[in-house]
Amino acid sequence: MLSIKLTDDIDETNTYYLPNIKFGIYNNKAYIYAIQSKKNKSDSSEYTKKINRKLFKIGKNFNENILYKDDNLKDVTASFVISANIALSILENIGIDEILVPSLLIERWNSRFITDKIKKENNENNHILIQKNLTEKFLRTFRRIMCHTKHIDIKSYPFENDSYLHLSYNNNSKYSNNPLLDETYNLVIKIIHN
Repeated sequence: MLSIKLTDDIDETNTYYLPNIKFGIYNNKAYIYAIQSKKNKSDSSEYTKKINRKLFKIGKNFNENILYKDDNLKDVTASFVISANIALSILENIGIDEILVPSLLIERWNSRFITDKIKKENNENNHILIQKNLTEKFLRTFRRIMCHTKHIDIKSYPFENDSYLHLSYNNNSKYSNNPLLDETYNLVIKIIHN
């Protein structure tokens, strides 16, 4: 699991936790299984507000009028996009060649199913709808990054070859058209190579 914490330069007690990335590496391929929120101590602190304002810059140079593969890529969570971008940057800089993002996870399905069964609030149709929405938003997070960069290619979409979204890196020198994605990418390079 990759856990990312931002700390205020002025007061180190001020921290902001980006969502965790759960992944595995096998045969020089990374499998990213989940992006999960981490609760911040105080969503009303000035530092948290400052970070949240910065995260809105994920919208810079995004053309919301373009339909990306029959999907609205505006419907993403900015902190998830930044965590995913940092993870992709780290994986590239440690030499991983390919990223696979699963569209189906039995563990996630069963976990939600068990929760629903215990609460007895949802029927099977609601469970399917919840799973579909979670999966689609998870995949949209990565596809949103792809609409900003030519540095990473989508090799195949889920169910074209298998149930994974396949991503790979190329040698395009410019990382993205978004300053926040570029900033986090460059921070990763600086940290890894220092």
